[in-house]
Amino acid sequence: MAVAKDPELVTHVITMSDELGKHLAELQKFSAQTTTVCSDTAALLMPAAMDDAAECRDLAARALELAAQFANKGMDLGFQFASRGMELGYEFASRGEEVGPMANRILFMATQVGVMADRIGEMSDRILFMANQIGEFGDRIVYVSQLVVYTEQLIINAGVLVTEVIRIIADLMLGLTALVADQEAYFQQRAAHAGATQTLPLIYDNMNLMLRNMHEYSLTALKNQARNREDELRVRELQVKLRENTLSANACFCPCFCIDQPGNDGPRPQARKTQE
Repeated sequence: MAVAKDPELVTHVITMSDELGKHLAELQKFSAQTTTVCSDTAALLMPAAMDDAAECRDLAARALELAAQFANKGMDLGFQFASRGMELGYEFASRGEEVGPMANRILFMATQVGVMADRIGEMSDRILFMANQIGEFGDRIVYVSQLVVYTEQLIINAGVLVTEVIRIIADLMLGLTALVADQEAYFQQRAAHAGATQTLPLIYDNMNLMLRNMHEYSLTALKNQARNREDELRVRELQVKLRENTLSANACFCPCFCIDQPGNDGPRPQARKTQE
């Protein structure tokens, strides 16, 4: 399609293109500065965030180790104490001494040691729960740092979109200039390279990947919260059982004999007389 050449129109179009090019250059410069500032901020935050996450994971691992040592040591001490109490009770009975009050008290001490071992197990569960919370806090730090990276990526995508808009506007101005100057070769070349850019599909794929990662983290966080609630419920049930066992042990020195309780006037075994 031929268009009459008007020198004034061509000059006006070229002047408009120059002015628009200056404004687009300023816009691109501002976008580049914003991207640089965000990149520098992310570069400063990422090492600190990763160090904090590593420290939280080390602290959680140390807490798990201490909980295991604490529980194992407490269980060993409780078992040794209870075993020694049973041995002493057997020695009292085998020597023919009065087995009632002393055996009851030894068995009561053994019961209290068992309750104490349960308390130690509860404390170790608490330590494990705290270690799990520390680990989740480290994961949250990593997630926040990942959000910083995502923000930087979105700003870069915005800069790429600005550059793409600049390219489209420049292409439009060049097309207008070519139309005024009757340059058919430009339109043929543009038609040959139409659809060559893949900017928008890449940006869409990148955003879909970021949204998918955020969704997976949210689901994992919800599962961890549900597991923590179940652990807390089991701990509370264990506390109720421990209180019931403590009350039962305090109500009766020995569940087998109960001869120290008032109102129980059963026969007491007499001490065996030894020959001199």
